[in-house]
Amino acid sequence: MSDLELAISPLRASGIALGALFLAFVIWRSRRRPWPRLQAVVWTGVGAGLLVVAAFPGLVSFVFGPFSLDEGEGNPRLVGLLVVAVLFLLAYQLYITSSLDSGRRELTVLVRELAIANYLRELDGAGRQGAPEVLVVIPAYNEDETLAAVLDELPDRAGGLAVEHLVVVDGAGDSTEAVARCFGVPAVHHANRGQTAALITGYEIAMRRGARIVATLDADGQMVPAELDRMVTPIEADRADLVSGSRVLGSHQSESRWRSSGVWFFGLVLSVLVRQRVTDTSVGMRAIRVSSLHTMRFNEERFGAAELLIEAHRRGLRIEEAAVTIRARAGGETRKPSPIRYGLNFAYAMFRSWLR
Repeated sequence: MSDLELAISPLRASGIALGALFLAFVIWRSRRRPWPRLQAVVWTGVGAGLLVVAAFPGLVSFVFGPFSLDEGEGNPRLVGLLVVAVLFLLAYQLYITSSLDSGRRELTVLVRELAIANYLRELDGAGRQGAPEVLVVIPAYNEDETLAAVLDELPDRAGGLAVEHLVVVDGAGDSTEAVARCFGVPAVHHANRGQTAALITGYEIAMRRGARIVATLDADGQMVPAELDRMVTPIEADRADLVSGSRVLGSHQSESRWRSSGVWFFGLVLSVLVRQRVTDTSVGMRAIRVSSLHTMRFNEERFGAAELLIEAHRRGLRIEEAAVTIRARAGGETRKPSPIRYGLNFAYAMFRSWLR
């Protein structure tokens, strides 16, 4: 006697009905508008699989027999099917996550290219030509309270080279862009993409304009712009290709125990990963030889400080640290998440960069 000739249990009837609904949905969805072929195949397979399993449970016993999940007490066949379902959902979740990451990166590239095109157009309109010796990139998101003071403090020269600044306004919702325009032509992201994404926009502009060195500085007033000289001098003297600021070697305002512990911990971990002593991984004051950027690849949009050091080590760049001073925030509110969340995100970005 076949399985279909046996009395159909409520569970099997539910499976048949659900499978039929899946197939009907696929047909309905495909007729309404084009559907990615992979999704159509996947969900057709799910619907057909439910129908076959519910109508012919003997097939489940045949497949799961070698795993001792065919028949017996506790309905092991159902357990086996649940295991398969969980594995399928996990694989599909990974696929969806990968697709979302790819789409997010494409959006960031689009936002970046639009910002760079507008910046270069405005730069030409302002009559500013030539390659800067040192381009100081300042990413700014809702920093209208502090940005003007930071730009006022910027030195005219660093490491004996002339300094030009660039503010990358990262989709700010306040008057940050207006403040930046008072001091020069900014590059504007029309959507917030994250501090690291803004820095990469600055790096790309530095390469396209033929700058010799690109330095970075935060817009919150916690750093001392005059200390940019410490970043640029080793590169200009050809002792280093990348110089990163360190509050551990310098000084800083009192921080929470969580913050201090995180600086020490991530410095230790990154030192092991790159096989070079790193005392501070997350200070925004750095400088890098622009010619070195052409060989580097960046994927992170946020929490990308460690990625820069890891990528620089991977490309064989000479890396140094220089002492810097970190002051209390000059105004506004920090956009950093809680210490635990920040640490988890930073660790994820760091290990993903190392494993790449």
